[in-house]
Amino acid sequence: MSRFTFIFCLSLISSLTANAQYLEFSATHDDLNNGYAPWDDQWISAEFKARHSHWNVQYRQTNRYDLTDQQVRLSGTRSLSRWDNTLSLDYSHSHRVLPELTFAWRGSTSLHDGIVTSTMVTRSIYTNSVTDQAALGAEIYSGPLLFITSFSTGLVQDAGPIYAGSITSRLYFNENTFIALGVSSGQEVERINSRNILTMKTRATHLDFMLRPLKQTEVFCSFSYHQQGELYAKRGATISLRHHL
Repeated sequence: MSRFTFIFCLSLISSLTANAQYLEFSATHDDLNNGYAPWDDQWISAEFKARHSHWNVQYRQTNRYDLTDQQVRLSGTRSLSRWDNTLSLDYSHSHRVLPELTFAWRGSTSLHDGIVTSTMVTRSIYTNSVTDQAALGAEIYSGPLLFITSFSTGLVQDAGPIYAGSITSRLYFNENTFIALGVSSGQEVERINSRNILTMKTRATHLDFMLRPLKQTEVFCSFSYHQQGELYAKRGATISLRHHL
């Protein structure tokens, strides 16, 4: 058993004894062109409630460019005044394609009925580079429709600024069932091995579904197409199962 699996298991056991809210299992598969091998991601997470906050622990394994990484995440959310504040820490001991450390803060607040705004700042530390990003977002509710939009900008050490924007629309049939379509465009950070970090123009689209076939279980599916500059295009699918305890 790796140290990452051991840490996650301890966190998971702790969550189960501290009023766990749900367990979630997810997997993603991406097929790339231009001769690149497929990508695969699997992760498991658990969320639990403390006295005045919510906590989430996650263990992730990813395979990209024939390199495998493991990552653990701990995040906590607490409301202060009118803001919901979330702090998270990601750590990857191997960090071949993932950052070694990522720190993030996200704050969200409701302006009035039907509109929620959010702010997020992130710092990712790689073997020989650092990236800093900030994002602004808004969620606008109108009857069964939800519109989600965001704009982010950042700075990559020795590579200059990056930016990106996205918009997603969801149609809810009930609280636990929706269909969504989203598009995004801009620039992203791409790490193709332990040392090379690139920034390149990207565009992507995704089609999402969520339903609740069982009383305590939700199923989420997503299909995506992503163009990463001239490097590759990828088509992917994600499935997640969330079981409420």
